[in-house]
Amino acid sequence: MVLAFLTGGCAHESRHESPAAVVGQEFLPRPPVFLTGPAVMLLTNAGGFTARVVVSSVPASSLRPVSGQLVARGSKFFFEPELKSGKPARAVQFSFIWDATSNKGYILSEALQGYAPIASTVWFTNLVVQSLPTTTGKVEGYRVERSTDVVAASDGKLSRFEVSRARDLGGLAVRVNSIEDPAPFTITLSQIRLELPPEKVFLPPDGFTGYESEEAMMNELVSRQQSVRHGGQEGSGAGGHDGSGRNRHSRAGPENGNPPAP
Repeated sequence: MVLAFLTGGCAHESRHESPAAVVGQEFLPRPPVFLTGPAVMLLTNAGGFTARVVVSSVPASSLRPVSGQLVARGSKFFFEPELKSGKPARAVQFSFIWDATSNKGYILSEALQGYAPIASTVWFTNLVVQSLPTTTGKVEGYRVERSTDVVAASDGKLSRFEVSRARDLGGLAVRVNSIEDPAPFTITLSQIRLELPPEKVFLPPDGFTGYESEEAMMNELVSRQQSVRHGGQEGSGAGGHDGSGRNRHSRAGPENGNPPAP
């Protein structure tokens, strides 16, 4: 919704209407469900890894499918979504940094070359393996052991997951199925590389502008889009992206290498 809004504009928008009047909570891009929800607890046991992640759901679910590049180091994560073609859409893209321990992170706008803080008021406090692991076959080429895990939240909610962990990857969860969830989903990791990414991956890139909130950043982005549509220089772009290659893929791998392409 927010991408269509930014690239196409609102048909009924007045020429003199303030961006702050049209950007509300419904237009703010949201982190994927696996990143800031209870499922993230199931991905924190590996020292570090990079992988392609796909989140799918049943057709009747309100949850939209999402895929992209996931980089992890303990409780810290960076996620860059991709288009249906499998390639990042940096011109209109929002990436996310999240720390499951501190329960906060950042949203990054490549078009704006900016970032803003995000946080959650719900903490996930405990993880219990409810059933003993059993070997059940392979997922993405890895022999896995399946168990049922329960994640407890600070608001008292319990979330149950069927988890397939790869023994060859140190017990990393390569597939996670939500159970008894109003919007059930499945998380699948592929193209996995066990490696320890540098700490800078989980910080806003050098040169990015910091905004005090998501709303402030979105207002600035919409304002620039309006300037372009109302006579601005098309060649300058909405966010001043100069094609210099400042993107998260160049920072996502180990110190001297990049992660595999999704």
